Amino acid sequence: MMNILLLRSGYHLTADSQEELNNDVEKMILDVVEHRLDFDGVAEWFKHRIQRR
Repeated sequence: MMNILLLRSGYHLTADSQEELNNDVEKMILDVVEHRLDFDGVAEWFKHRIQRR
């Protein structure tokens, strides 16, 4: 869902490879679920990984 929202908004996630991107997203989601990453941390995560198409 996150990727669809980004694409419809004119953005995309960046990484060196699809595997790296999948691993980064999985880690971010687990960090949120396990309370190691708060809202500001998620915002910062996106700042480093999204680009305008």
